[in-house]
Amino acid sequence: MTSNVAKMISLGVKRKIVNYGNQVEGTKDIGMKLDFISKQIAGVAALELLNISTAFDKSILSKGMIVSALLEDFDSEEVPAEILKYFNQ
Repeated sequence: MTSNVAKMISLGVKRKIVNYGNQVEGTKDIGMKLDFISKQIAGVAALELLNISTAFDKSILSKGMIVSALLEDFDSEEVPAEILKYFNQ
């Protein structure tokens, strides 16, 4: 995975994290708030794993494994098409 792909994925995930934060503020249902916060935490964890995997030339972590786990946290319609094309080759 190139650094440009990692940056594009990171920006998409960051956008989703911010959207989940807005949804937390916009709902009064405690259960929904917890669901959105849980998704935020998963997104932040995925960003950190992506950062670790791209920070070192010979990372222990597999970039492909991290990205596939990252994409599983989001519904397929939430993942931009330009990101998905890298995994459908």
